[in-house]
Amino acid sequence: MIESTSHSKLKSENINVELEFPPNILKHLNDRNQDKREQAGRDLQAIVAKNLDKKNLVQIEKILNFFQDNYLRSATVANKKTGIEVFVSIVNGFKNHSEEAARLVHRMVLPIVECFNDTEQRIRYNAIKSLYYMCKELQGICMLVFNDVFEQLIGKIADFDEQVKDAASLLNNTLKTIITDSLPNNKQFDMRRFMKILTDKMKAVNPFIRVFLIDWINTIDEIPSVTLLVYLPSFLEDLLVMLSDKEKDVRSKAE
Repeated sequence: MIESTSHSKLKSENINVELEFPPNILKHLNDRNQDKREQAGRDLQAIVAKNLDKKNLVQIEKILNFFQDNYLRSATVANKKTGIEVFVSIVNGFKNHSEEAARLVHRMVLPIVECFNDTEQRIRYNAIKSLYYMCKELQGICMLVFNDVFEQLIGKIADFDEQVKDAASLLNNTLKTIITDSLPNNKQFDMRRFMKILTDKMKAVNPFIRVFLIDWINTIDEIPSVTLLVYLPSFLEDLLVMLSDKEKDVRSKAE
């Protein structure tokens, strides 16, 4: 009975969310015509803007839940791609609303991060590339979900698909810029968790991941307000092992 009640509540919320959409917006979001898709995205941004003006974050969260449940978690590639595009549109609707964006950043970013491990290459690529754009828009607000993004990005650096790896590299560079700019003034960032994620992966044998991790150690080390000495024992041994790696790039980075 509890499960049935919960399902009915979710269904009711979805209906309420749909009622707020302009006519045909859901249809046009999936349309093959790019102009119709773009217009549907603008219509969705207008809905977000209206709710932001009213400080109605509950309704925006319901919209996010609706598109996560019915699109991002859909069985079809087309719906998943639409869902990813919708989340980007919603994030773009938060311009000049940094406080509200900070309150909903977990709900806007983490569902896209879930798509990083999709079995379909097109979804992994679109999710990573879209999160790159979202992070450029959100900038320092991303620090609130930084470790979650970083942890999932590590594996994508070594993805078997070149397009996915290229998108991961773009996102990686943006994350480096964000943490370099934001960390000195961010007292709430969980550096301990970040370093644990990084050092736990140091035993990886994949050369792309090894180079990625060494680059991140160097990136953090170059931030004046951070000292890595306290964490050195957790990765020094693995770093020394990399000095004898068969890949020249790894050996060079480890030096």
